[in-house]
Amino acid sequence: MLSSALNYKRAFDTFESAEPYFRVEAESDDQEGVPSFIDWHLIKRMAKMLHQFYLATLCISGSIYVTSNTYWTEISDLYVKLSDWKESDDVELRDMAMSMQSNFDKYWGGYDRMNKQIFMASALDPREKFEYMEDALQQIYGDEKGKHLFDGVKIAMC
Repeated sequence: MLSSALNYKRAFDTFESAEPYFRVEAESDDQEGVPSFIDWHLIKRMAKMLHQFYLATLCISGSIYVTSNTYWTEISDLYVKLSDWKESDDVELRDMAMSMQSNFDKYWGGYDRMNKQIFMASALDPREKFEYMEDALQQIYGDEKGKHLFDGVKIAMC
């Protein structure tokens, strides 16, 4: 939806230059007003961030093809992106990433609740490397918990 709104930025700018009272009339008491330059900038950045989650959702929730082998890859990729965004110099980007991180932790942060079949499906995918899974698990869940989860996956697969 945000990316669709970006398509109308030029229309707002053009209309505003053609109609000098456009912004004044749009910002009446019962209207929200016209997006400012800063608003458009925030919309563009937010749309870029949300697009990553949209792509992951499409991949994970696909119903006409097998997707279980991609779950772990998508989860770990999202974690890396969130970590990068949390380290950003941009305060707004960092704040959005912190908020998204809490949602990520809610669904994927509890290593004890994770279904090991997600990891097994990924390990059986010939495109993935089993050794990388251990590193990724330790990065997301910490050294001790990640190692414990990886060992549990190894035992379950034997």
